[in-house]
Amino acid sequence: VTAITIDKKGRVWVGSRQGIDVFDGAGAGNINLSKGSTIQSGMAGNVITSLFTASNGDMWVGYNDRGVQVLREQIISSLPGAVAKFEKVDVTSSVSALETGKAISFWEDKITRGVIWAGFNAGGMVRLVPVTKKFTTNKLAGSPLPTSFVTSVLKDHLQQIWVGTPAGLLQYDRTT
Repeated sequence: VTAITIDKKGRVWVGSRQGIDVFDGAGAGNINLSKGSTIQSGMAGNVITSLFTASNGDMWVGYNDRGVQVLREQIISSLPGAVAKFEKVDVTSSVSALETGKAISFWEDKITRGVIWAGFNAGGMVRLVPVTKKFTTNKLAGSPLPTSFVTSVLKDHLQQIWVGTPAGLLQYDRTT
């Protein structure tokens, strides 16, 4: 197991090296989503590195060296019965980590109207601003940490953002 999240219906989504399994807990059966299955379309690969359910119900999927995709809430809520359509992230700028990177973690900044942050094994942090649908990168340049390998992101009760890397911890200033 490499990733776990819960959707708006309370189902548990488990990512692994074999794809995604969805458990409803109500005995209605489990759903297995893998690259070769007929109940999905567009899935980039089977090796899942991260899963994240955003406040709007969309699910962000991170892959090992296959970037990031999103499953829209409308599709998720209709499973089983519908084909799980994995969407390639619409890249309006050249952010190579989104297509070929390994997304390790996701985080949503609800204060700034649903900005989604993704931490990568190379390439630092990438953020999606929903209003503009544009991605920007922040490789943590000039930070006290010598790496752009982001393992985790957290916002504390004081609204400060903390970024974990193999080299240590950084308090991130989102205004710079």
